[in-house]
Amino acid sequence: MRRRDRPSIHRGGGGSVVVNEREGRESGPSGFLRAAGAFWWALDALVIAMFVGMLVVMFIQVASRYALGVGVPWTDETSRFLFIGEIFFGAAIAQRYGAQIRITVLLDVLPDGARRAMEIFADILMAVIALLVAYGAVGMAQRTTAVTASTLPISFSYLYYVQATGLVLLVLLVLRDIGVRIAGIRGSEARS
Repeated sequence: MRRRDRPSIHRGGGGSVVVNEREGRESGPSGFLRAAGAFWWALDALVIAMFVGMLVVMFIQVASRYALGVGVPWTDETSRFLFIGEIFFGAAIAQRYGAQIRITVLLDVLPDGARRAMEIFADILMAVIALLVAYGAVGMAQRTTAVTASTLPISFSYLYYVQATGLVLLVLLVLRDIGVRIAGIRGSEARS
């Protein structure tokens, strides 16, 4: 088989993309999946930028306070705002990669069916709590549109909208995981 006739595999946003050389077109992800991959790439980049920004701001805070003996007032709020963004967007990113921390002592001793049922129950519980907190965050955002931070000209409503957005993304990913788990249960029942 010549090199040109072999299909090649390229890493793309959201997984592997197989390019079929004979047909001369991609048989990989649809436009929606490419857009979703671009969205997650941008969100990853945003969280990394928030982290780096927080490190820089905290360095300025520590250096100015201890080396120069002068406190820079905006550094505390800025680092806190960036940290809030990291937390809520990072929670969604962690869910996307299956990296949420779970205590599995009980799950490890359960039989497969009971373990899957408990995982689904835990996911449903997480989604409900996240939706309730997101609902509360939207309410707080609406009530704090006129309230600005003490050292920055930023409305507190933005912080609450960041929380709500991160939590809605988290819920969507949890629902995806619930669907995958339910499909796994049905698939294993069909094989038995």
